[in-house]
Amino acid sequence: MTDLWQEAAPGVLRLPSGRLVRGRGLRRPLPE
Repeated sequence: MTDLWQEAAPGVLRLPSGRLVRGRGLRRPLPE
């Protein structure tokens, strides 16, 4: 599902592990 997120999208952060997460995802991580 993370593959659908664009890195340039607002609020999207790239983690060192390579995962893309949204700002809200930091509080409620989506299941992998």
